[in-house]
Amino acid sequence: MAANSSLLGSVYSLLIVWVALRDLEDCPFQWILRSTSCYLQSRLQTGVWGAFGKPQGRVARVLIGQAIVSIHTKLQNKEHMIEAVHRVKFKFPGLQNMHISKKWGFTEFYADEFEDIMAERQLILDGCAVKHIPNCGPLDKWKALHS
Repeated sequence: MAANSSLLGSVYSLLIVWVALRDLEDCPFQWILRSTSCYLQSRLQTGVWGAFGKPQGRVARVLIGQAIVSIHTKLQNKEHMIEAVHRVKFKFPGLQNMHISKKWGFTEFYADEFEDIMAERQLILDGCAVKHIPNCGPLDKWKALHS
């Protein structure tokens, strides 16, 4: 999703865009953003009423425990993203929790195990993901990969 198509408010958009945003999933809440001249931007929204620009409606179904926002960024931007999400969670009604994954990038492997598995040549880099090479299977294929 593009970074400017459905951002979650002025504070959120400034903090997230400044910090090398990689990927942002769809968010069910949308805001009406006011420009400096106080004219409303024309977009599909349910509206922002009340103090601090909190949303008053939904544009998608949200289940209990569903992830509202998922952000992928570089490790060097981790502290900035934690601060940005911490500030943004006050813009949503209800209790919002933040979860930081222990996995390495887009893979299914934990960060502390990833480098050991790479050293054993059980993983092959494949774009933004990796392919796992098990120790079972045809011997010729295994020898070709480990030679």
